[in-house]
Amino acid sequence: MKTPIKYEIMSAMLKYVTNASADQYGQLKTMDVYAVFGDRTKEFLEYLKEDPIIKVSTYGWTYGTYQGIGGLSDIKDDNFRMMCQEAWANNKSRIENLNRW
Repeated sequence: MKTPIKYEIMSAMLKYVTNASADQYGQLKTMDVYAVFGDRTKEFLEYLKEDPIIKVSTYGWTYGTYQGIGGLSDIKDDNFRMMCQEAWANNKSRIENLNRW
């Protein structure tokens, strides 16, 4: 049986948050959708237009624009946001950087 796309999106996001690198202050940077969703980014973005469980925004800078997820607060599903917050709280990179200073 095929896994519903919503759960594949949630799984990809959770995996990203669990393994993401924190900045020097232990913060999660804006997440590039291609880094989070990989080869299935276009498919996942189409789904998120219909069921916006994660808010995707367009960001711009000197060299152009990109789509990204601003942070864990951009996750609109409360239970899923709590899962990601717990994963981020236990992220090795975050813990190491918080303990450096």
